[in-house]
Amino acid sequence: MNRASREKDTFKIEFYGPLASALGFIVHVGNQAQAKVDSTITEVYRGLKITASELSEKYQIGNVITLTGFTSSTLDRDTAIR
Repeated sequence: MNRASREKDTFKIEFYGPLASALGFIVHVGNQAQAKVDSTITEVYRGLKITASELSEKYQIGNVITLTGFTSSTLDRDTAIR
């Protein structure tokens, strides 16, 4: 799905569209339910292929970053920086 979106492959986007919609709904409902139970912040990591200077220019420690699409992340910092 991610590759189809990045490459704007309309055939695959049409194919994966219903699945992406269902996954988005499940994540949304799960987030709403979790917010009612637990309001703690969980720290996750995501590897980026950018330089350290680009990283410090674009992102500041402590800021909340909201991603509107599907992405992968890990709870293990070492995994993300490999």
